[in-house]
Amino acid sequence: MMSGCLFVFVGASGVGKDSVLRCLKNRMPELHIAKRVITRKQHTESEDYESLSPEQFITQLLEGAFIFHWRAHGVRYGIRKSVNDILQAGGNVAINGSRAALEEMRAIYPALHAISINVDLEVLEERLIARGRENEDEIAARLKRASQYQVTNCHIIANNGALEEAVDQCALLMKDLMRDVLSA
Repeated sequence: MMSGCLFVFVGASGVGKDSVLRCLKNRMPELHIAKRVITRKQHTESEDYESLSPEQFITQLLEGAFIFHWRAHGVRYGIRKSVNDILQAGGNVAINGSRAALEEMRAIYPALHAISINVDLEVLEERLIARGRENEDEIAARLKRASQYQVTNCHIIANNGALEEAVDQCALLMKDLMRDVLSA
């Protein structure tokens, strides 16, 4: 059984999950941010991940390397099992997860804390265009998915304004949740 807290950040691509996580790491140095493994070439500094070919990913998946894994937009994502060691040692871990895989994650770690980062669709569209990673059709598909996808049993953090406001809310929430675990 884990003794640290597992925080799973979810939200549409472009809502600022990686930016929030980077700022949280600076503010909470004891927080471990699990690096995602993704079958996409590393092409931007805005997202820190380990890039694998689809073949390498499948091989490692079959070898049991991942505690969580999912597919989205034709790409595979995984979180390495080393997260278990950190949690069992009492460390707190945050991951950039998946709305679609959240229930599977809860089946593995029922005590996880899900935090949904949300933005208005207009803000999301601006961010996706500025990022320059998707074409017009892909952006339209992401916006449609974002407008239709609702997660349940999550803490909601709005990230429409200044990034620091969302980080402040997340840090306060996470510290409260960690305190609750310690006092239980």
